[in-house]
Amino acid sequence: MKLTAFNEPLLNWVKEQNSWRLNVTNFTTRYLEDGLRDRAITRDIEWGIPVPVKGYEQKRLYVWFEAVIGYLSATKEWAQSTGDPEKWRDFWQKDCHSYYFMGKDNIAFHTIIWPAMLMGYGGLNLPFDVPANEFMTIEGKKISTSRNWAVWMPDYFK
Repeated sequence: MKLTAFNEPLLNWVKEQNSWRLNVTNFTTRYLEDGLRDRAITRDIEWGIPVPVKGYEQKRLYVWFEAVIGYLSATKEWAQSTGDPEKWRDFWQKDCHSYYFMGKDNIAFHTIIWPAMLMGYGGLNLPFDVPANEFMTIEGKKISTSRNWAVWMPDYFK
């Protein structure tokens, strides 16, 4: 993904966001002022979505790239299921605001990667707000299910 082509447009857009939380604005601005680098969107792994291009059958789309596309594709799928295949445009091309609630580790995907993809496609609404929080902690350590440091639902219900 040629992120370098979107550095300046993204920085200009971020500077216009006056309702974003300070941590989101600062985090995003720091990335952009340091200068974006182009990123590969595929991985050499066995699981995931295959790249639909001849010669790349063994490659998979990397999750950070394909997951955010789900926002748009799910809306298009929903519109199809309602019998009005153009209904998705009410959300993505008209006066509609999208909010993306998440933790700190996903800010860049929703203030840089996803908006760059939307800008690249053209004519689609960019995120209106990304009210992200800092990392949640327990006893001063970042919550991480992969490190087995979390509040598990069965324990919570007990």
